Amino acid sequence: PEGVLEFTTHDLHSIMTDLFDLGIRSLFVEGGPTLASAFITAGLVDEVVVYLAPLLLGGAMLSLTELGVTTLAAALRLEMTTVGSVGSDNMIVARLAVEQHTAHAETEADNREETVDVHRNQ
Repeated sequence: PEGVLEFTTHDLHSIMTDLFDLGIRSLFVEGGPTLASAFITAGLVDEVVVYLAPLLLGGAMLSLTELGVTTLAAALRLEMTTVGSVGSDNMIVARLAVEQHTAHAETEADNREETVDVHRNQ
């Protein structure tokens, strides 16, 4: 498809299904911490591209919001596939570890089903 696609929902799984139905098999998501975290917690991310600039920023400048990770053992592990430079920045391309990606997606699916059940019972 050409041009801009607009969606009237915030349901990322529904949007991804619509994109798949249009023949789109790969999506580059660029945005702030809220959007990135939403895709990660929905289990829709299999690869991340991180740029590290030689800058120090103070304050609450976070690249992600809450992911539900409370311990290092529960952290989402990445497998680095590419490390390179883009100008003065470092670029890291990493894939979500397969076993964690599957487990995280299954947990998110369970959470969605629980949410649906809650809404049906109200």
